[in-house]
Amino acid sequence: MLEVVKRLTRRDWMKGSAAGAAVAMAGIGYGLFVEPRWPETVRLQIPTRWLKGNARLRILQLSDLHASPSVPLDWLDEVFRMAMDEQPDVICLTGDYVTSGSPVDLESYQKVLEKLSEAAPTFASMGNHDGGKWGRDTGRRESSAAIRLMLGKAGIQVCHNANVEMEVAGARLQVVGLGDRWAKEFFIQDAFQGLTRNADRLRVVMSHNPDTKDVLHYHSWELLLCGHTHGGQVAIPGFGPPIVPVLDHEYVKGLHEYQGRRLYVTRGVGGVFGGLRINCRPEITVLDMVAGESPVELTDSKPRRA
Repeated sequence: MLEVVKRLTRRDWMKGSAAGAAVAMAGIGYGLFVEPRWPETVRLQIPTRWLKGNARLRILQLSDLHASPSVPLDWLDEVFRMAMDEQPDVICLTGDYVTSGSPVDLESYQKVLEKLSEAAPTFASMGNHDGGKWGRDTGRRESSAAIRLMLGKAGIQVCHNANVEMEVAGARLQVVGLGDRWAKEFFIQDAFQGLTRNADRLRVVMSHNPDTKDVLHYHSWELLLCGHTHGGQVAIPGFGPPIVPVLDHEYVKGLHEYQGRRLYVTRGVGGVFGGLRINCRPEITVLDMVAGESPVELTDSKPRRA
């Protein structure tokens, strides 16, 4: 062994170091320029007692768009076009439309978002990057008012601690939207104001941060849609994401059963840290609500590539 070590020259060490650096650079390049532009469409079917017969309600969820120099509007436009091919009945947007502190042309962004509202009724809730206490504490966006105004001009109904009821695809649907918890704009009583449980109404809640499930479980709902985690953005094989911005690491991505109800956490479309993604592709989420018993098992839960 000592003889082998002695034979290693300074040039050998330099060659090894250079090879390692090249591999690392290749990995970073993939994570910054390849995977972030490789969206995956995840399609799930969820049975619910609130639909009857052959009724089907297709919900499209998009989250964590993070429009910024690393997530340009022309790429978001491309993702929206892919998403519209799924022909959703309803679109739910669950926060972080911008990256706090990054420049974005809100007028141009509005025109891109209009494609969603023109295709189907579209609802939005807010995220921590969109403004509020978290933004103020980090010296960035003071309020989510500008983002809410942009969404409204794009024809998107903002459910900021509010709810709406409508009939779509032959079903009665109640959509409840919460402000963000980190932004200190999270007001449950306002969001559920005036709602009563009816036997023929499906209730879907949009709340950016999945940790809010711990206080939302006191209210009646069937499906909770969340984002915020980006799936971790970087997932190490056999270990998972090393950093996630939630307290409960069980709810980082995907569909979960929670107290007899369903909670979905999407990996989101954009990201922070330059948009870096490794083993955690951007996600377009398609949830088909169909008639059935209270959810017990997933059906058609294997993700399919876009």
